[in-house]
This record gives sequence, structure tokens and C-alpha cells, in this order.
Amino acid sequence: KYTYGPSVENVDGVYYVGKWLVGVSSQYAGETLTVREGTLGISPSAFNNVNSEVVTVILPESLRYINTNPFNYNLDESDPLASVVFGNTTGWTLYESRFGGSVTATEIDVSDPEAMAELFKEKTSNHINFYLVRTEP
Repeated sequence: KYTYGPSVENVDGVYYVGKWLVGVSSQYAGETLTVREGTLGISPSAFNNVNSEVVTVILPESLRYINTNPFNYNLDESDPLASVVFGNTTGWTLYESRFGGSVTATEIDVSDPEAMAELFKEKTSNHINFYLVRTEP
């Protein structure tokens, strides 16, 4: 359970600090979660509390960073998350870290919302630490 200070803004159950999404209430209701435009980044594990009703996550064009494992480690193939829609689909790099500290960087096509949902499920269910960075404006 999150405890936030006065600098946290609650927008319909989605918590922001400045231009960063830092968490989502377990009470968030709805099948679609839209991250507000102007958001630059998503904090690690920000979606851990999201209820199992969320089917679609819509990300804004302004987004540049998705930090380590934004979804709960319990996210797996049975989870209803079906699509992650990127507002800006160019210039994304996927970074993965494995045991032993090696990090790989791969340019990634984020234009297919269903494929992105599957990628999040696959990485999360296999406990692979990953994050995404958009290097092109």
C-alpha cells in the first residue's frame, strides 16, 4: 500500500509527482488506464496495485522512460492486460539486465499494442528486469 506526501497528485486513482507517474490505486476502476499527456516517465513498479480489470494502458506522446518492471511480478499470461498503446512509437530502446549484471540494449518496435502487452507479460512473468527509454524526440 502506498503512502504519499503532499507533493503527490491523485488524478482519478493515478498518482503523479511532477511529470512522473508513481503509482496507481488498487481502487482504480475501469478497463482502460490512460496516462496523462505531459508525463515523462513511469516509476519502477508503478502499476503493481492495478486491479485485474485493466485491459488497456494508453501511454502519452510525451513519455520517454518506463522504469524497471512497471507491472507486478504476478503479471502473467492469464492477466487480462491485452494492449499497451504508445503515443509515440519511434526511438524506443529496451534494456534488459540478467543475473551477473550484464545489460543488453535492443531497439524495439512498440507500434503493436498487443505485442507490447505480451512483451510486458513475458518479461515480468520470467522475472527479467527491464526498462524502456525513448532516445528520439
